[in-house]
Amino acid sequence: MKALSAPRVPDRKLLKQLAARARTGGGVQLALHLSSILRQYAHVRVNRGNVLHIPSLAPPISNALKAAFNYWFQSPDEDFRYIERIRKKLSPDVCPMCGSSAPTSVDHVLTRKMYPELILFSLNLVPACTCNELRRTDPLQAPLHPYFDEALLNLRLVKAEFTGEFQSPDVSFSPSAAVPVGDRARVDSHIRCVLIPRNIENALIRRWVTITARPESTLALPKGASVNDVQTALLERRDTADSDYGTPNNWESILFDAMSSNMRIAQGISAILGGTPITQLPAL
Repeated sequence: MKALSAPRVPDRKLLKQLAARARTGGGVQLALHLSSILRQYAHVRVNRGNVLHIPSLAPPISNALKAAFNYWFQSPDEDFRYIERIRKKLSPDVCPMCGSSAPTSVDHVLTRKMYPELILFSLNLVPACTCNELRRTDPLQAPLHPYFDEALLNLRLVKAEFTGEFQSPDVSFSPSAAVPVGDRARVDSHIRCVLIPRNIENALIRRWVTITARPESTLALPKGASVNDVQTALLERRDTADSDYGTPNNWESILFDAMSSNMRIAQGISAILGGTPITQLPAL
């Protein structure tokens, strides 16, 4: 999850020009629906992309215009090159929707099924990874929006907690203490509907196994490193991930924040570096 500066695209101007110059097919349909679509664009801006306050367009756009919009989105001409720029340039290193790997596609925050009139609207388009295809819908909460939720997304939003046996822990997620009370339900919804379907639990446990199996190489620690040395290394890795990805809500940072917050984890890693077999380490 990452706050992004919204792309500077003259959406209204482009749509009007497209409707004016196209006299057949999708252009004719666009001319018929232009006024209602532009009102919907304004509605999204006023409500900051919050799906709970943006009703579907009534009456809906025609099937012919839906097909034309889909075509222009999938095969953009020069006027719609901003779609490719959104995918490649806005967040090349981390998915701004879920905080995992680099984006591979463009996601519609307000879905194409419910809001087909917004298929080309730049403020509804964000770079995304495969969470684009896995995201669930919460009827009571809107997903965090990279363009409209900047203040919230710049906070450390997700708290991971490792429990159970050291060699095979469980991990759970909740809104962090930094999240304002009024936003906790929304952040919790984003965790459940975006991060969990993207399989963040297994990803963090796999990283845990790698780090704890070889802490001398993964954390650059010497044999016999103290608990304080381990704690410092974990915090440094967290802060480096924050800097590298430009957000405290990337998965690497979530992992190292959780590890550095639990003293028993630092004690366990220190014990491994001291030669204690991992099977003899205490529960977390």
